[in-house]
Amino acid sequence: MTWFSIQKTKYLVIEIFPEYFLASGVGSKRTIGITIHYLTSPLCNSSNLISSICKGLTPGLLTDLRAALVNNNTFASLLVRLGLHKFILFINQKLQAYIDRFVEFLEDKRYQIDDEVLILLDEDELLLAEQLDVPKALGDVFEALAGAVYLDSGKDLKTVWRVFHKIMWNELELFSQNVPKNSVKRLYEWHGAHPQFGNVMLTQNSKVIVPLQFLMNGVPKLVHGCGANKMMAKKAAAKLALRFLDS
Repeated sequence: MTWFSIQKTKYLVIEIFPEYFLASGVGSKRTIGITIHYLTSPLCNSSNLISSICKGLTPGLLTDLRAALVNNNTFASLLVRLGLHKFILFINQKLQAYIDRFVEFLEDKRYQIDDEVLILLDEDELLLAEQLDVPKALGDVFEALAGAVYLDSGKDLKTVWRVFHKIMWNELELFSQNVPKNSVKRLYEWHGAHPQFGNVMLTQNSKVIVPLQFLMNGVPKLVHGCGANKMMAKKAAAKLALRFLDS
């Protein structure tokens, strides 16, 4: 990263990229020397910074803008655009295949992040790993980089934002001019879809599942979204529905 040189805590970069994955499954177990991707408040809690740049947007649009900028799909796409996915060390052929497929998808789009990218699915949103679009590992590493800059700068949010604004400025400018709607809003506004979310179900590993019935060309269709809570599961279900409707 040419805009910031980590000096005080260079070991953090070493901790970020050797993220070893067991061959048994995608992201089933992973060990990172220190879990600095939990220290990503500069990006995950960036509402004040975003609102200071994108003046004139309503609170609702600012919420949608932040959701479009701060999520695993956007972070993973930015990491690939920077070419940093090449430096993650892991031992999982299945994960490598998913990463290669995602990289090829972005290359075909010339690394443009748009609605098509935002409705892709990661591990947390799926019941079956075979449907995976965006390996969560990529977004985690991007967040970890922000955490490393945050710690090395003495927890200076302005420094972190200065660094990452140079990476995300294009999306910030484009999204602020035409704010992407979250998947649930898009689905409710889809003419003829008439979505109906069902009752929440819990899996054995405490994940939340929400069924969603909608109309596709007048024919009822059922999908299931998965997430850490009801809201995330509804968004995942809406993403699945939109993919059918967009096809």
